[in-house]
Amino acid sequence: PFQVLVAELLLKRTTAQAAARVYGQFLGEYPHLAAIVGADTPDIEKALESVGLQRQRARGFKAMANFIVDRHAGAIPTDLDSLLEVPQIGEYAARAVMSFGHGIPAAVVDSNVIRVLGRLFSQTLGNRPTLAQLQELADVLLPDQGHQQFNWAVLDLGGLVCRYDRPRCEICPFMAICDTNQLSEQ
Repeated sequence: PFQVLVAELLLKRTTAQAAARVYGQFLGEYPHLAAIVGADTPDIEKALESVGLQRQRARGFKAMANFIVDRHAGAIPTDLDSLLEVPQIGEYAARAVMSFGHGIPAAVVDSNVIRVLGRLFSQTLGNRPTLAQLQELADVLLPDQGHQQFNWAVLDLGGLVCRYDRPRCEICPFMAICDTNQLSEQ
């Protein structure tokens, strides 16, 4: 779970490529929450320089680590409500920690998933579905077994095939049942 927390905080407002550049080194310097708690903020900032927003990120890491150590004796919470209380952890990150970190079924909804679900179910959801509607749909679709693979698959589908600009509908495995694709063919 700790590695997932680190990844999610690194991925905020940056690309996966930028986060990947510092992820391994950061975990080498700060392999657990206690290491972050015990570190000086300027040292954490230095470790995060290449990702940008290093002051903000370093303060976020410190706040998150201190909260978990103080309130949860260093154990990363396993339930959604407790995770959402942790500073710097929002809906997506909390669900990612549950699914990818703890192995607990939880549907992750980011911009890629929003795009996939919004296009696949556009006739049902309408033009401007709310995040709550999309999260509810993702929760219904999430299988109990293989939830991690399902989450990765939908994230990748949105990033690689159902892209924001120039979607690659011709190679989409859901082309035949996609509401948006069906409407564009009419």
